[in-house]
Amino acid sequence: MKYLIYATGALLFCTVLSGCSKDKQEEQPPSANHLYGQYDFLGITIKGTVNTDHQYESDRTLTTSHLDYVTTANEGVVTIDEAHLSVAGLAYRVLDTEVKTTGTLNGVELPESIGYINAAIGKEDLTASLELKQKDSVHLDGFNFVIAATGGYFYPAYAKTYHYSWEPDSVLVLTARDLSEDIQTYTQIKRDVIYTTRLKKHH
Repeated sequence: MKYLIYATGALLFCTVLSGCSKDKQEEQPPSANHLYGQYDFLGITIKGTVNTDHQYESDRTLTTSHLDYVTTANEGVVTIDEAHLSVAGLAYRVLDTEVKTTGTLNGVELPESIGYINAAIGKEDLTASLELKQKDSVHLDGFNFVIAATGGYFYPAYAKTYHYSWEPDSVLVLTARDLSEDIQTYTQIKRDVIYTTRLKKHH
């Protein structure tokens, strides 16, 4: 298990830094600053172009700006501005990212800014938090937003802070749904494969 964790972490590290996934090489997009994809999860189809600005610095910090994903189900657009992804060893972090939204999602009118995300994937654990600005008025069951890096995707959802056990098959994607339950549902998407499983929440 230890070697599986190291191998999976190394793969994530390689993917984030150099975009070395096989699928990414085969796609060959016209620009390194555009990511293309179409994914379906929780009944919502998300497809389109993600416009990014990648800046690799000496401290291995990747700055990504203006991630726009269009939900074809209801024409809602979720935009994440100024996502700062720090890569150190096998850690993959997203810090203090504002989530801006336009349009509707699942029939719900989205506010201009839904809140801020602080998330991290480490060697042994995964933590994700979303601080909502309008907790009393925003109820988005199944709402997802996206942090995208070269070849890697991370989908936290409407949540406060929870701690999950880190396992090789759940490193890239997390979607929490009904957070009032002890058992949470998350959806993992790797390439074209969609996995849905249940994960016990730590108290």
